[in-house]
Amino acid sequence: NLSMVVTAREMNPNLFIIVRQNHSDNSAIIEAVKADMVMHPSKIIADKIRVLLSTPLLYQFVSLAYYQDNNWACELVSRITALVGHQVPNLTEITIDKNEAQAVVDVLEHGETVKLADLQRDPWKRRDCLKCIVLMIECHNDLLLLPGSETKINVGDRLLVCAGERGFTRLRWNLQHDNILSYVRTGTVVKHGWLWEKLSRKSK
Repeated sequence: NLSMVVTAREMNPNLFIIVRQNHSDNSAIIEAVKADMVMHPSKIIADKIRVLLSTPLLYQFVSLAYYQDNNWACELVSRITALVGHQVPNLTEITIDKNEAQAVVDVLEHGETVKLADLQRDPWKRRDCLKCIVLMIECHNDLLLLPGSETKINVGDRLLVCAGERGFTRLRWNLQHDNILSYVRTGTVVKHGWLWEKLSRKSK
C-alpha cells in the first residue's frame, strides 16, 4: 500500500524504502513515491531464467556457496574485489571441448596432463598469473568450488570463470592455441613468428 510508504517516510525520512511493483501501469505512481528500490517480480523471474539459460553453473555455484561459512564468503569477495575493483564482475562458462579448448583437448588426448595453473598463466609472461578466478569446475557431474591450482583438467569439464575482458581473452588463447598452451605449460616456444618473438622477449 503506497499510502503506508508515504506515511512511514513522513514519520522517518531516513527509512530505506523497498516497493514491489506488480503492474507496469503503476510506474508513474511508484516513481512519485521515490522508493530507494523497486522490486519487479516478473523481472526477477526473467533474470533468473536468463541466468539459468546463459550460465547454468552460476546458479549451481550460488546454491552451493549458500552453505559456506562467512570466512569463505569474505575471502571470495576480497579476491573478486582485487580482480575487478568496484566494477560488476564478468562471468562465463567454458567447456573443455574441441569448440572452446581445442589445444587442451589435443594435449589430453595424447595422455599428457593439464593443470588449472597452466591455464591461468599469462601467455605474455608465464611467470605472471592471469587476472581470473575459476569459481567452480563441473567434472563428471561432481562440482568443485574454488578449485586449487593443481587441479587436473579433463575433457568435458565445465569451468565457471570470473575475469576482466583481458583475462578472458588471454585465457582463450591458452585454451585454443597449441603453441601458446605449450608455452604456458613448459616455457618452451615451439613455433615462431611475430607473436612468438614478442612472447620470447617478454619471457626473458
